[in-house]
Amino acid sequence: IYGTASYIRHLAEVAKAEGIDPAQTAVRKIVTAGEMVSPLLRKEIEELWGAEMYDLFGTVDTQTWSSIDCAYSRQKFGETGMHIWEDAVKIEILDEQGQHCADGEYGNLTITSWAYKNSPRIRYSMGDAAAVTEQPCPCGCGLARMLPVRGRMDDMIRIKAQNIYPMAIENLLKSFGVVEYMVETFTEGGSDHIAITVEHPTEDQAMLNQIEKKFAATFNVTPIMKWAAPGSTAPMTGAG
Repeated sequence: IYGTASYIRHLAEVAKAEGIDPAQTAVRKIVTAGEMVSPLLRKEIEELWGAEMYDLFGTVDTQTWSSIDCAYSRQKFGETGMHIWEDAVKIEILDEQGQHCADGEYGNLTITSWAYKNSPRIRYSMGDAAAVTEQPCPCGCGLARMLPVRGRMDDMIRIKAQNIYPMAIENLLKSFGVVEYMVETFTEGGSDHIAITVEHPTEDQAMLNQIEKKFAATFNVTPIMKWAAPGSTAPMTGAG
């Protein structure tokens, strides 16, 4: 089964609501694309479906499916990176001056596509924060690997001089079992703030306190924690 991670997860929830256990279906492999996926969301989807999940990276702009997890990377929830199909695409990671980043260093994902036939796609700037490594993969494949996309170069949140990527926030919240949430940033009284609204069946203040403490320790910023009933953030986020 193939689709965005959020929709694959949604299908599992709908199946359970209909009395169907997704893990008992014939689905044994899942390929996701189109969204960034945190390690804990990957684990959650695999457990829901009882299936192996592989993430695929591609771009409509260059009409290129460029890289995919190997079995070893899947077992590490994508952390070791996707193998790049180097016969179809050249992936470069460039810094703000347009120079190559070092092996494993994060910068702007830039693609030259050999497959796009309508017009040239040479050093097409994707704006994704990614990295490439030439280091050998334990699986034995010799192709270069694209390390996990951290987010958009332009969606990084800067709060009180701290740089925070939304994907890192999701991974932290998933570690507490949070499914739906909303993050807001705002400036008040000349100071930046970040507020996190967590959906949960009950107003579990102890959990909110734990999230606040871990967030502060991880990002050096203390968030404003809020509780919301299940489904109540959907009108504000457009999700759900």
